[in-house]
Amino acid sequence: MIDPSMYHLLCNEIETQCKILAENLIKLEREGSDKQLLESSMRAAHSIKGASKIVNLDPIVHLAHTMEDWMVKKQTQKEIQIGEIEVLLQAVDFLSQLARVSLQDLNDWIQQHLPFLQRLIDQINGNLSRDTSIKELAVEGVIGSTAIESVLRMTPQKLNQIMGLVTESLVESRWLYPFTEHLEKMKREIQNTIKSFDQLKISAKSTLSPKTSEHHLSDIQKDLYDIGANLEQRLYELREFTHHYSHLSDRLYNEVVESRFRPFADGTESFPRMVRDLAKQLGKKAHLQIEGESTLVDREVIEKLEAPLTHLLRNAIDHGIEFPEERKKQGKAEEGTITLRADHHGGMLSITLSDDGKGVDLDRLRKILIQKKIVDPEMAYQLPDSELAEFLFIPALSTSMQVSEISGRGVGLDVVRHFVQEVGGKIRIMFEPGRGTTFHLLLPVALSLIHALVVTISKELYAFPLGGISRTEMIDPDKIVSVNGAITFHCGEEEVPLVFAWELLGLARPVEKNEKICIIFLEDQTKQYGLIVDRFISEKTVSVLKIDPRLGNIEHVSSSAIMEDGLPLFILNPENILTSMIEHKEKNIKKKKVLVVDDSSSMRELVSEVLEKNGYEIDTAVNGLDGWNALQEYGHYDLVISDVNMPRLDGIRFVTAIKNDSLFQHIPVIMISYSESEEDRSKGLQAGAKIYLGKSTLTPEILLTAVVEALL
Repeated sequence: MIDPSMYHLLCNEIETQCKILAENLIKLEREGSDKQLLESSMRAAHSIKGASKIVNLDPIVHLAHTMEDWMVKKQTQKEIQIGEIEVLLQAVDFLSQLARVSLQDLNDWIQQHLPFLQRLIDQINGNLSRDTSIKELAVEGVIGSTAIESVLRMTPQKLNQIMGLVTESLVESRWLYPFTEHLEKMKREIQNTIKSFDQLKISAKSTLSPKTSEHHLSDIQKDLYDIGANLEQRLYELREFTHHYSHLSDRLYNEVVESRFRPFADGTESFPRMVRDLAKQLGKKAHLQIEGESTLVDREVIEKLEAPLTHLLRNAIDHGIEFPEERKKQGKAEEGTITLRADHHGGMLSITLSDDGKGVDLDRLRKILIQKKIVDPEMAYQLPDSELAEFLFIPALSTSMQVSEISGRGVGLDVVRHFVQEVGGKIRIMFEPGRGTTFHLLLPVALSLIHALVVTISKELYAFPLGGISRTEMIDPDKIVSVNGAITFHCGEEEVPLVFAWELLGLARPVEKNEKICIIFLEDQTKQYGLIVDRFISEKTVSVLKIDPRLGNIEHVSSSAIMEDGLPLFILNPENILTSMIEHKEKNIKKKKVLVVDDSSSMRELVSEVLEKNGYEIDTAVNGLDGWNALQEYGHYDLVISDVNMPRLDGIRFVTAIKNDSLFQHIPVIMISYSESEEDRSKGLQAGAKIYLGKSTLTPEILLTAVVEALL
């Protein structure tokens, strides 16, 4: 029988020492035998052995002892054989898994893995052929994940600090009891004074002498002076208490908040091993360099960071770092370097992941974008490199790029962007062909706390996370212009669309007029948008609270907070706000009119329904001749979507007629057909179609993307 508290200590000890072992073993593999690394590893294995002895886990004692012996032996032999580190890392993995097994399942888990454990021990001792057994060990060692309770770890020093503050807070709160008694005494004194005053009134009406009345007045005056002095003293004490208790509460709050913070290194322990294993698997050489390991980050952020950083690291190894022979030809070191750095910048967490690989192949990316009809050839070569790279985050891009040389640059990047947007951060990609790629993430340091700009909208308080704001500005009203019912602001050479926050949130129009217009600037990858609020209040760090479920889902609101004076406020979601601003801008633009020509009624209905839902005005025609008559009758279409195989006048001749007519040749045409051969596609494009789509693969997303592209 193992005491639960002792088992908990064992698991903590194993977890701590396994981190040291994994880091040391990877360094030993890269740098060769090193006395200090071996001694450190030996102490780690010895600590695991000692902790396992306390709870009588003999199989684990045996494994740790075997690992310890290997460390001792290598201090004299020095030479490390190929494959030895691999086996020891397998042992570290095994121990790490053990630390995640519940006490209830421990015995069954140990019994189940005894054969694997014995093979590990034999392998470390050199009793098995390394060529055959390492792979077998890796397969046998695959263990299902074990559910564990989330634990907030705290150093004894931090716990003592918090306990000290809690004790101090308890002592301070006891001061209120005698203070309350003093107030009760004052209340009685005031009541007695009121009685004396009543007696004075009675005496004034009676036949009592003036001397008696004067005596009553003197008593009342004295009582009032005493009460006034007592009240002044109590108010002074209350002010002092408020000051001290507020300071104490701030210290206690800060200590509790800091207890949630962990060094960035706690979330990156598995990354060096992952980089090492994946590079080895792919026949490459790469190592991970971590900087800013002591940077403090909220534990919730660290946990959420694991998946996106894993995606970025795998992409860097798989599709950034070149093979050793290729790197040598380019004058690079055979071993690639990936650098992961964390620091604090402007109240935000800055994460930078860079590699010294081949960067992004822009020519290949352009070809894929054109091939997928995401952009037309002209635009693909006009876009700046920075904007072109933003297409790497498109989810659909990953599927089409799986077999290409830059496939991984699309795989998982949409997951990374989704995470960044979810927590209210920003992401930027930078690269230099042949020199490497860098991803820069700017995130909140904590999800329970955010740095926010507090504003008023229709006299209500709202907060914008600073991480989601590009900038703010106060401008004169005469700098705002109206074009076709939409308001804009000229910022340099850029025309920035503006939207009133009260209108976007469905609030009442503010009555108060300000001398200056307060604008919050939000931006997507290519454009800025301005949100007009009533007033800027201040920048504050606010504690994030969940919204009461009874309120339901509130549009544009992510959470709530409480100000120092107790006033509640909503925290707005910049991503949702930006999306609504873009939609608001599009609603103010004149609807585009599209002519849909197809002899299939179901296809006409499908295309029309998709486009109408997205704000387009639709006319339809049942064949090419009917479409030509519609053009003659109306003429002012912004786009024509035509089938190819139709009676009376087919699509090829219909499009040719459009392009040969000076009145209609400016109208862009999209052709759709079940015939998707290169020959038919070529005929359609030669006839004058801007885009040719296959009906068998046509989806609303593909259709809408093509329409937007055709109208550019």
